[in-house]
Amino acid sequence: MRVTAGDTALVPAAPGGVGSLAVQLAKHAGAEVIAMASNEENRRAAVELGAPSSEAR
Repeated sequence: MRVTAGDTALVPAAPGGVGSLAVQLAKHAGAEVIAMASNEENRRAAVELGAPSSEAR
């Protein structure tokens, strides 16, 4: 599967190893990223990786 500009990428476990890579690659491709995290600390980590703060859950 390829992610391109204009796509939406839903990334579960965004602050984890594979999830953080997925967030960064999707952002680099120009996709909108919706990051999923299990708690507030992990949500903040996802935001630091580039997931929009309003959509990190």
